[in-house]
Amino acid sequence: MVVRPRCRTRTMFVVGVSLGTVVGIVVGSIVAMRLGDEAVGVVRSWLDRMSGRNNRVNFELLLQ
Repeated sequence: MVVRPRCRTRTMFVVGVSLGTVVGIVVGSIVAMRLGDEAVGVVRSWLDRMSGRNNRVNFELLLQ
């Protein structure tokens, strides 16, 4: 019977989470630089529309 130490499992989890966070930040930064400011404006307006910040009823979302 092989018993694995729990410390190694936790260490691998922490390493995986850390690596995923760093890779996500790097990939997000590269995508943001490639798309430019125009894409940021489009995404921001899309998020405003989805969240209802423009104070209008969005009938397109109600039909879904």
